[in-house]
Amino acid sequence: MRNSVLALLFMGVPGLAMSSTSYIVTVSVKDAVSDRQFPSFVLQSLDQVNTVRSGECKYAGLLSRQSDQVLVLHGKMSCIYEQGTSHMDMPEFSISDEGGSGSIEMGEEGAVMWKYSVDVKVQDL
Repeated sequence: MRNSVLALLFMGVPGLAMSSTSYIVTVSVKDAVSDRQFPSFVLQSLDQVNTVRSGECKYAGLLSRQSDQVLVLHGKMSCIYEQGTSHMDMPEFSISDEGGSGSIEMGEEGAVMWKYSVDVKVQDL
């Protein structure tokens, strides 16, 4: 009985019950020959790695906290082709702890040769 009363008390008082946050991450990488749309993946907490696959490539993503209001997305992409393999540490993105999106483009003379895009959504549970 005493445990039930304590549980009800914690549930009824805001801030006493622990809240949990997860993060939904969507990544795409476009280059001259392909447009990779990796499946969205969920990170249940910060500093957790999750890996998704698109064709012959896989992407591993991790979110860490940079400051009270800023998260950093760290990513690695690796691909296995008939001609060999490639591994790349992706550029880091600083994202608000409320979520956000961004992209980095590289190219010459106005032509985009490579584009890395991310979207992070925060989901309070």
